[in-house]
Amino acid sequence: YRWLYPAFLVFLCMIGDGLKLGKVQQAWFRPALTCLVLLSLCREVYLERRLPRFYSFQSYQIANDLFSTLHHLAKGAHPDAVLIRGDIPSEKWVFMDGIFSRFYHLPSLEFGAPNSTIEQTDEARLVLDYDASSRNFKIAENWHALADESHLMDYSLLEHSPVALTPNDRWATPTKTPVFLMSKNGVNCMAVVAPVEMEFTVPQRARVLHTCFSHLYAMGDGADLEITAIGPAGTKLLLSRSVPPLANDDFPVWRKYEFALPANTQQVKLHIFSKTDPVADWIALRDFSFN
Repeated sequence: YRWLYPAFLVFLCMIGDGLKLGKVQQAWFRPALTCLVLLSLCREVYLERRLPRFYSFQSYQIANDLFSTLHHLAKGAHPDAVLIRGDIPSEKWVFMDGIFSRFYHLPSLEFGAPNSTIEQTDEARLVLDYDASSRNFKIAENWHALADESHLMDYSLLEHSPVALTPNDRWATPTKTPVFLMSKNGVNCMAVVAPVEMEFTVPQRARVLHTCFSHLYAMGDGADLEITAIGPAGTKLLLSRSVPPLANDDFPVWRKYEFALPANTQQVKLHIFSKTDPVADWIALRDFSFN
């Protein structure tokens, strides 16, 4: 509020000038004016030292630092989500429980524990580390891709799934199945209608699962997607994510993942469902393959 100081000084001058023109005794005026100025300076010094500890200022600083980091360091990248690792005080209040991202047209924010292990290479998600002492964000160190060679997207597993290709008249789809081939904006993909659950046998030498998916239509409340690895040691959840509906009906938002399969994985289960609606919107998959 430094812009108020000129007006404050002008106000003091007007008072002094008025007292002078009114021929009022000014013996008390100079000490009072001096005390008022000294008190103002003391308050300024106090605010300068204590301002970072004020809760509202702290929230503004955290939000501004995040916006600056995404604007400058992630320029050219278009992540689907941002994972923030670190102890952010009251992150739901600071980022308005999702409204912050939508208002500033930023990716959705996810929060994790400090130094939590990233078990998958997620090309659609940017990982930031938050330093509580400086309230700054920095992009996490790059981790190596699980597959060195280039990967060609493939959804043939979904085409040849016996469960998916079992016709049933209750499915109002072109093939009367919950999984069928379609094209969206010139991109071929497999559409999957929830609720559906499919299991796939993992080839012996496979060590990586590739998947790429998107919501298909701008309607409904989205769907939930889970991918689980099954082996002799038990089951391990590879991915559990809610897929929000599109903001518009023109361009799908593709989320691309690579998962390291646990040792001796025999099967992978794909489960698409909805926690709020028994029949969720359609999910499109451009890739579901092993490498």
